[in-house]
Amino acid sequence: MSESLDLAQTVLANARKTEHVEVFVQDASHTSIDVFGGETESLTSARTRGVGVRLISNGQMGYAYTAELSGESLRDVVEEARHNATASSPDDANVLPGPSRQENEVNVFDADAASVPVERKVEIALELEAAILKGSDQIRTLRNCSYRDRLAHFALASTSGIAAAWSQSNCSCFATAVAGEGQDSQTGFGLSNARHANRLDIDHTARTAVARSTRLVGAKKISTTKLPAVFDPQAAVALLGVLGIAASAEAVIKGRSLFAGKIGQRIGSDIVTIVDDGRVTDGLRTAPYDAEGVPTTRTLVVENGFLRSYLFDSRSGERMGASSTGNASRPSFKTPPGVAPSNFVLAPGQKSQEELITGIDNGFYVQELIGVHSGVNPVSGSFSVGATGLMISKGTFGQPVREVTIASTVFDLLSGVVEIGSDFTLVPGFLVEGAYGSPSLVIGEIAVAGT
Repeated sequence: MSESLDLAQTVLANARKTEHVEVFVQDASHTSIDVFGGETESLTSARTRGVGVRLISNGQMGYAYTAELSGESLRDVVEEARHNATASSPDDANVLPGPSRQENEVNVFDADAASVPVERKVEIALELEAAILKGSDQIRTLRNCSYRDRLAHFALASTSGIAAAWSQSNCSCFATAVAGEGQDSQTGFGLSNARHANRLDIDHTARTAVARSTRLVGAKKISTTKLPAVFDPQAAVALLGVLGIAASAEAVIKGRSLFAGKIGQRIGSDIVTIVDDGRVTDGLRTAPYDAEGVPTTRTLVVENGFLRSYLFDSRSGERMGASSTGNASRPSFKTPPGVAPSNFVLAPGQKSQEELITGIDNGFYVQELIGVHSGVNPVSGSFSVGATGLMISKGTFGQPVREVTIASTVFDLLSGVVEIGSDFTLVPGFLVEGAYGSPSLVIGEIAVAGT
């Protein structure tokens, strides 16, 4: 890790006195394994190393990167960023953050994770596949079964005084089981995350995938109706992804957020509280610093139904007269930072999912939402998405349901939350950056369009 910081400072030495320069270094190793039919279908291991340079001069910003880490290339990348800055328009919001004190240590790297042999990683994926196939006679096949990991070291140095280095390790196994036959095929997803491969919960992942697929076998359409609904954590998380995008100050500035102009206004019921926490112990996107070297923090986005804050990096904060919330993010050294959630979560309640369902005489359990990110208007918040799940009859699961549509607005849905469960689930964002977590939610009434 110190090598990455030394490299960043070496590149920074090429800055001129009148320039504001930030050097970001990434050194990451990835493993990707897919299995099928008891055999390894694909196995990829890769290492990505590179340097990204953001340079500001006279309010103009330029960015350049290189994966070639020789002395000449490290000088050239600064010169290229300098040249790119001359082609951009001046902007007073082009600023670099200064150093600030960390509140507490955050350790999200397991050094032993690097020593796990690839053979063991393959075993994890194969064990998961076998466990799912043995889980029920109704399981016909698997749509996918995979292992992934990423061990990364980062460093950042800037002329504004930041010198930071940190590391992260993330491992996961996941699968989608397919139950039933022909047109009655149903799928169920299971996922486990950990800092170390040997701490992945294979059995729980398999049970989840089996249960979520087999209980939907025999699903039918239902008549159009209005009724109470329980949103499964995975379904609720899909909606949280939309809210995470809306909470970005960058989206607000560009007029692409349903939260624009609503700070201090009620947007949900008084039991809805949403927090973005970049320092929570078990968070999938926990880190001591964001992609600008600003210490991460806990930001109260929605408090008891009221919108309290957006998520900021330094540039969006400068535009809106706010401080960075430590939410600068970048997929790699190849891009300058933008705003994204870290661990964006809806605060859990006290009741188990079973207790929530027991209290409903006639309702709809929403297991999965389909087409959320294409079916939600990011400005108005209106949406129309597909859903699968089960009817709830006298406090127990009944007839499985498929091919229905839920149409509403994000605000009506949040305002309709009457109970929140304790069964919290945190998953990585698959279509958007960040990690998203939610328990089960009870909505007082929703419109379900069927036959």
